[in-house]
Amino acid sequence: MKTTIENKISTITEQVLTAYSYGTAPYTILVEDSSAVHFPSPHGLGLSFNPTHIFLIYKRLDFDHDDLRDYYAYSRELIRCIPEMKARKLFEIFGRIADLPSLEQWKDERIALMLGFIKGMGAHLGINMQLADKAAVAKIQGLLPQRDGLALKEVIFAR
Repeated sequence: MKTTIENKISTITEQVLTAYSYGTAPYTILVEDSSAVHFPSPHGLGLSFNPTHIFLIYKRLDFDHDDLRDYYAYSRELIRCIPEMKARKLFEIFGRIADLPSLEQWKDERIALMLGFIKGMGAHLGINMQLADKAAVAKIQGLLPQRDGLALKEVIFAR
């Protein structure tokens, strides 16, 4: 049986999957029970509390322009469009894609949006959340197995 915190974490993870798009995302988010990750004491990671769960946000290294088109083609923005407007809207979006200064910058911006979404949902559900600083992310990365095609970008501790 799930605890209250587990139900709230499940709600967040379900919402994250479709927050902006049903298409291919430039990130992968894994949620681990903190007991599954043997990290140093919370204070050693700069935390003010002992977390029960850890959100691991990975940047997808294999995400390319085809994935970007898929992301937008199945975005909530386009799904809500009436059919007559959808083709024009796609043309506008794909025109903006060509003007992107950097796909990596775009992926980082989407990850930042998702961080805000996760923290906002956590606050709404009454979950104490803390974003890890870069030193803590590096420590945690050293404790986790390497994942092909993924780079650990951010960590959020929750309780």
